[in-house]
Amino acid sequence: GDGTHASGGAFLDTVTIGDLTAKEQYMVQVDKVFEPTEMQEDGVLGLAHRYVQKTDTSDDGRLTFMETLFSTNPDLPPGFAIYLTGEIDQPSLLIFGDPDIPSYSKETNFHYGKSEYMVETDLWLTSVWSVGWSGLGFEKTFDDGGVNGGAAMIDT
Repeated sequence: GDGTHASGGAFLDTVTIGDLTAKEQYMVQVDKVFEPTEMQEDGVLGLAHRYVQKTDTSDDGRLTFMETLFSTNPDLPPGFAIYLTGEIDQPSLLIFGDPDIPSYSKETNFHYGKSEYMVETDLWLTSVWSVGWSGLGFEKTFDDGGVNGGAAMIDT
């Protein structure tokens, strides 16, 4: 690894988001993090697929939130979308299932990032060149990654 390590506790609890519930969800509470890298990340709820080392053949039965959510709600299409806005009267959304693209997207065509990081790590990583906020005039460029742009973790 990169030398990052964390300490905290693990527990089971019920997680409810809107009208969706994941019972006996395994969670980890991180109290302290030592991170020698310069990666900037933050998160509250992991939205990643299940990650098991290629050499790990054990199955401890601990499911990710996404696995629990979609296995207990089989009629819900397996996907999620995040709609970010800076408007008070139109709040940001976390959408599980059908993202209703015509209602929330400014563009109907998808723009995919490079899959190089995903192939190397088996994680939901892609690359981005920049992030901008429409109407605010703010843009952050990640040009230190060369031709690949900056690494972007789709899940935190």
